Parts: sequence; C-alpha cells; structure tokens
Amino acid sequence: MKFHEELNPKIWTKMREKRIGGKTNYYLKPEVRDKLNQISDAFIEYLDIPEKAILDIRITGSSANYNYTPHSDLDLHIIVDYDKVHKDCPIVEGYLWSMKSAFNKDHDISIYGIPVELYAEDSRVEAISNGVYSLLNNK
Repeated sequence: MKFHEELNPKIWTKMREKRIGGKTNYYLKPEVRDKLNQISDAFIEYLDIPEKAILDIRITGSSANYNYTPHSDLDLHIIVDYDKVHKDCPIVEGYLWSMKSAFNKDHDISIYGIPVELYAEDSRVEAISNGVYSLLNNK
C-alpha cells in the first residue's frame, strides 16, 4: 500500500491555512461536492428513504484518505436510522441492500473517472475506515 503526501487532487483541494501540527486542511472541490450531493439525492429518492431517517452522507475509504490508487472508487455512504425507515422491521436492511445493488448496476456513475459506489448504511453499525468525510458537515 502506498501513501501519498496529499489527498487525491482530482477531487480535493487544499485550504490556504495550515492546521496546528503542520497538517494541511483539505476540502472537496465544490463541483465534486455538488455532484455527490446530486447523486446522493437521486439514490435517496430511488430507495424512498424518508428525510428524517438520513443522519449523514459520507465519503469513506481510500478516496477520503492518503492511500488512494488509480483503482480507488468513491464510497458514498448514506447513514440511515433504519427504525425511521420502518420501525422494528427485519427486512429493511435486505430491502436497502437489494435496492442499492440495483441502483449501482443500473447507473454507471463516476466523477473525474473515479467510480462512485453507493451504500445505505445502518447508523447503529459503526463502519471502520481510515478516511471519513461528511458531505452534510463539509468536514
């Protein structure tokens, strides 16, 4: 695994100021953030997830970290309170998973040549990733 000195410049841009400790702040390029918001809106509508159930929208994995490669994708996770989709329904996860698979199969989505893979993630399950970026909080 190779680590880069900076985040992928195709999708990230540096802030002018530096953080204490010498780390550079990055933010998503505005056009990338806008496109990811459009994609997530379409996905949420496709899955018919109520707005009250959406807790966050995050980029995870190597595209939000320094270990991206030319083969990295953009993992776009919609963090969902499953109980607000349908309280105590054991099939919510299976339904969202199958709809996610259908959406990703039917839509060939990429940004600057980087494929976008969408997920509806249960808010109760903490995903472990080296990189996480919140689109809703822009950090």
